[in-house]
Amino acid sequence: MIPSFSDGNRISIRQNPYKTDPPILGDVVVFTHPGVERTTFLKRIVGLPGDLIELKCKRIYVNSVSLTLYNPDLENHSQFLDLIWLLGDDEYYVLGDNPSDSLDSRKFGPIKLDWIIGKVW
Repeated sequence: MIPSFSDGNRISIRQNPYKTDPPILGDVVVFTHPGVERTTFLKRIVGLPGDLIELKCKRIYVNSVSLTLYNPDLENHSQFLDLIWLLGDDEYYVLGDNPSDSLDSRKFGPIKLDWIIGKVW
């Protein structure tokens, strides 16, 4: 998959978009993570509260359905270690559009709604 965003791209974000409506699958969000200082992330939401996320055999499954948009070229990506994660009531699973070179939920786990700064337009 060709990354949707690259270093140096300019983006616009809508701050606090989720005060009335929750995030949906595919939203691209900007957030901070309390475990990673001085870094702002831009990632795509692929898992919602209550979803079961599975990474097995270098493929990603959400509620037992293959997330095909991330699967075509993952055979040589070491970041795809097998794991299972059941998302809690306020947890979202995020992945970068370039899965071979992305610090995302595979490394730091799901994110919380109140960590989200805004949604990319």
